[in-house]
Parts: sequence; C-alpha cells; structure tokens
Amino acid sequence: MKKIIQNIFPYRLYLHIFQLERYDVKRSLSWIFSHFRQRKTENKKPLVPTTKVKVIKFISLILLVFIFIIGVILCNFLLGFLFVLLVLVQPYILIIISVYSLNLCEILIIKNSIRNTNKKIKSFKKVKVIGIAGSYGKTSVKNILYHLVSSKYKVLKTPLSYNTILGISEVVDLELDDSYDFFICELGEFKKNDVLEMCEMVDVSYGIMTGVNSQHLERFKNIQNTINTIFELFDYLKKKNKKVVANFSNEYILKEATARGVLDDIVSYDNPNGKIFAKNIKFLDFGTEFDLIFDGVKNRVKTPLLGKAHINNILGACTMAYEIGVPMETIIKRLETVPKVPHRFEQTLLQDGCLLIDNSYSSNIDSFKESLAILNGLERKNKILVTPGMVELGLENEKIHLELGKLAKDICTKIILVGNSSRTQALAKGIGKDKVIFMNDIKDIWKTFYSLGLEPSSSAVILENDLPDNY
Repeated sequence: MKKIIQNIFPYRLYLHIFQLERYDVKRSLSWIFSHFRQRKTENKKPLVPTTKVKVIKFISLILLVFIFIIGVILCNFLLGFLFVLLVLVQPYILIIISVYSLNLCEILIIKNSIRNTNKKIKSFKKVKVIGIAGSYGKTSVKNILYHLVSSKYKVLKTPLSYNTILGISEVVDLELDDSYDFFICELGEFKKNDVLEMCEMVDVSYGIMTGVNSQHLERFKNIQNTINTIFELFDYLKKKNKKVVANFSNEYILKEATARGVLDDIVSYDNPNGKIFAKNIKFLDFGTEFDLIFDGVKNRVKTPLLGKAHINNILGACTMAYEIGVPMETIIKRLETVPKVPHRFEQTLLQDGCLLIDNSYSSNIDSFKESLAILNGLERKNKILVTPGMVELGLENEKIHLELGKLAKDICTKIILVGNSSRTQALAKGIGKDKVIFMNDIKDIWKTFYSLGLEPSSSAVILENDLPDNY
C-alpha cells in the first residue's frame, strides 16, 4: 500500500532529488521533467532527515491545509479535497514554494550564523583557523593535516565533507572552545563569494589552495570564475599580511599567481623549485613509496595512501604543518601511519587475489587521470577501469570524456562503463569498441568482471566515481 501511495504521490522522491541537487530549483526540475514517469531510484544516498527537510515538509503541510481551506471557501468540501489531491500528484509545486519560502528565512539564518560564529571565534585567545579551498582534495588534505598536526597540538576539524556556512557554524557552536590550538575546515565553493564569506566567518589565519579544475564548471560557467572564487582565500589572507600555501603543480593556480604577480606571497608545494616536493614515486598494492625532499634533504617515505594525487595532498599538508611549527622529523614519522580516506583510492585485496581500488567518492578530470596513472604503474597484467563518467562539466562534457577515453584505451585491458549517457558514450567513442563493456548497474560489477575470464590474482579493478541517484 505504501509503495502504491508513493507511486501516485511522489513527494518523497522529489524531495530526495531536491536534497541531492542542494535545493537548486532549476536543476531539480530538470531531473523531474526528464524522469517524469520515474517513481524509484537506487537510493545510493538516502534522503537525510535534516532540519531543512523537516521544515520543508512542515511548510508543505501548511500549504496543503491552505489549499484545502481555499477550495472549501470557493467551492465545497469535495473540491477542496480534489485540489489537494491534484497538488499531491505533482508535489514538486509544494517543494518549490517551500524551498523559496525557506530560502528567505535561510538568508536571515545564515547572516545570524555568520555573525554568531565570528563573534565566538574572535572570543578565543589562542585558536587559529586553517581554511582549505579548492576544486578537489580538500577533505583528504584536511584529514592528512589533522593527523600530522595533532601530534603536537590540540586540533579540531570539520567532520566528513562539512564545507558550508551552516555546517561549519554548527561545528564551531557545538565543539570548538579555547582549549584548541587549531581548527581546520574546508571551504566549499559553488558560487562567487562562497569562500570569502566563510573566511570572514571563521576569521581564517592560514590557508591552503589545493587546486582548480573543471569540477562544478556547469555551475561556475567558466574556469576563471572558479579560479577567482578559490583565490578569495588568498585575497583574504593577503589583507592580513599572511601567506597562503598553494599547489604549484596545478596549472591554474600557478598561472593565476603569475598573472597577479604574487608568487612571493605564496608558500608553494609540489614545486621542484620549492622547499618541499616529492620524486621517485612508486605505486604499491597497498600504498606508495616516494622521496620527500625537504630543503634539499632526501627522505624515503612509505605511506598507506595510494597514488600521486595523495602524494600531492600529503605535500600540501606537510607544508602547512611545517609552517605552523611541526618538526619535519615528526612529519616524516607520522606519514607512515596516515589513515586511509574512505572511497578515495582505498585498496582492498579480495579473497581471490584481485586488487580493488575504490575511488568512488567523487570524480574530476585530475582524479580520473590519476586512476589511470595508478593502473599504469601497478605491476598487474589486467587493468580494469569501472566508471559512469563525470558530471557538471557543462559544454565541455563530450570533449573531456572523449579525451579521457583515448587516454584509457592505451592503459586499460578493459573499461566497464556504467549506464548509457552522454558521458559514457563520449568515453566509448574515445576508447573504441574492442575494450568497452557497458553495464546498467554498478551492483553488477563482479558479475561483469568475472564474465571477462581474466585471472583475478593478476588483475586490478579501480572504481572511478559512483554517481548519486539524480545522475
């Protein structure tokens, strides 16, 4: 009975889509209208009963009561009830009105949160805030930095991928006090001034710019808008006469810094001409070995984290840790015990000897290329890539996937593409028919893999991205 009601009145489904799309009305409606008859998703990331969801449900209920009363007043009880049923059949109307109503309230809530959080931060005598901005790598750098710095200082970090004003504000309100030395937080960016607002809210003292790429290009419209937003962290710290730590292996960061003439105002990492960089990187089944060069001194380091992308993250964290007073000897020792980051090049050796590398948390062009580089560097005969492609690439979608398909063709034994979309079609076009296998559902991965007849003990399978239900 419950399923029948949900099929007729898909309120919960549509609310779930709105949540996945961060309550962006245009993007949510685009999904709804293109999946008009769909009443079920795989529910990979279930609807989270946040305060916002509860308020939307409450406003929707008030609207239904209002519609019913208007119908009774204008016509009669039966027509009032009919009006309610008609709205429930297309419940996105209720959600849209609720979201817009809530947005008006949220503006006031956000302003109040910024004011209260800033007041609390400034009341502390010793807490210093480290902000991390970038298109990718924020969570990994945050977790690695926390591991390095907590060896000497008392540190608090935002949990999971908390990177919005309300998320950071909640952590400050509930957990942060003057007993901490440092507070590390991610600064998420989806539009202009996002990073600046959070910098001002928590009064950032130190900053790391991890890199810029085409992630969220559909939202930012062009790459320069993304660059400008991430450089809001640099601009904020420059006004305080403080330097930002930045990834100079990222072409956009380096070009922007050069164009602005501010190279001397940045502490670079992953820069062969800088103080800290890595070379002689070797991928292992369980981790990575590399030479960590610090002021010309070479240290051979082994870390449980896999891939050059994680080495880049490590370099950013090492540079910041050293800047705030953690001895290099301590940093090198701590790198051997850095915790793995779930679903970010996380390795698992299966019972049959197959090596599974899970990079399904999210994907961008750099992450995709890194997955291919890892496969290419592993000493395994069979190299399998599994991916549904990347999202939010805007007009660059086909071009980027086509280029990545050509790159994958020369490295992988087989490429398993999940779903039939413009993303996977462009990848397939670049790869060619001989190496491509289409799969409808990620749940069929092992059935598909074993159907290839490859020896598991000589195979490595990497999962590059796992899209939520709205994709």
